[in-house]
Amino acid sequence: MKKLIIITCLVFLALVGCHNNGEEKSDITQVDKGINENQSLEDNNLDNKKLNSNIEDLLSSEGVKLKISQDNSEFFPASEEFTNKVIELISRHGNSIWRDTNTDNYDVILRCDGFKDIHMNLECGSFWFEDSEELYISPVADRWNNYIIKIINGKPMYSSFKKTILGKIQLQNSMDEAVLFYDGDVRLQVNNYDILIDDYLSESDLFREHNPVKYELININNEDLFLLTRNSYDRNGKVINQYLYKYENEKIENIWSTDSIDCDVEYIDVNKKSLYINFPFINEKYQIKLTQDEIKEVKRLKEQLESEGIIVDENFYKNTSDNLICVPRQSQIKDIDNNDINELVITIQFDNVGMTMSPIPSMNAKAIIVFNIQDNNIVFSNIIFERDNVNKDLDYLFKSNQ
Repeated sequence: MKKLIIITCLVFLALVGCHNNGEEKSDITQVDKGINENQSLEDNNLDNKKLNSNIEDLLSSEGVKLKISQDNSEFFPASEEFTNKVIELISRHGNSIWRDTNTDNYDVILRCDGFKDIHMNLECGSFWFEDSEELYISPVADRWNNYIIKIINGKPMYSSFKKTILGKIQLQNSMDEAVLFYDGDVRLQVNNYDILIDDYLSESDLFREHNPVKYELININNEDLFLLTRNSYDRNGKVINQYLYKYENEKIENIWSTDSIDCDVEYIDVNKKSLYINFPFINEKYQIKLTQDEIKEVKRLKEQLESEGIIVDENFYKNTSDNLICVPRQSQIKDIDNNDINELVITIQFDNVGMTMSPIPSMNAKAIIVFNIQDNNIVFSNIIFERDNVNKDLDYLFKSNQ
């Protein structure tokens, strides 16, 4: 009987021991599983922390690889052209604005290798790095609806943005094609290289019926030198801006521009009835003879200023020298001196700004600036003022198109 009791107790203890061992094993397994899951989450968080979220680092990176997801759908790759355009648009961001990280209302995710995801809100025109408190505004959201997706090797790819061709020419040396197009910006492209021309024009500026902004491309010589002309309008008529480009070594280089043409007032000598004008872009000073009406206006304005306690002397003119501007109104490529070589002739019109603070007469005078086209560049040759011109054959050059 005692043996039976002892055997029964041993069996019971064995059963209890097995049960306890099983429970302990199960608990260890669950703890290990929890540790592994927590470690995995920590690794993911650590990897995410290692990703860069500095906007300037992204903009300075080369060979960025971009993938895009819209409305939390699958990520698709972007072409090099599309990627470069997106990065360029992002680069126009303003100062950062604080963002509440508790909300993450986005439409598009931009994923660049080595960087945290960029979330983009199309309605607000904003973007931010994932988990970042810094929000930026840029035109990338405004242009987004013009994207083009193509199927490459059976897979979708963000290829480019829609383009409207504004002009094109075939370069005379390389026979490459220079194309001016609008894709939300005005850009100039030769082969795979393009540069920004205008980034503040809307479609209505380019395609409205009355006084639209227009562009023109023309070849200058057989060295792949070409001229881009932009025509717009102000209160006095047509305004031209010209840019000389050279395509060389697979790059487009800006050689010269009418933006460099400027002038300022040196001095007005009432006794000599003369206005002296500086042209800093050629480091020259010219004397303009004023008419009797202009002298009267100078005296009246001077008396008005002096009655208000303002002394009109050389220091005064230095402080108000930029009250005179010269506006390019017309451009022609002509052989004006009959030497069988064409010159670039720019018609400019003088205009005063800040008239109440300067005794500069309302002249509306015109002049032509003559440039030689030589050595793959534009070189200043001469300035002829309309009021001083004695060559009747040049009279037509002062008549800018309105």
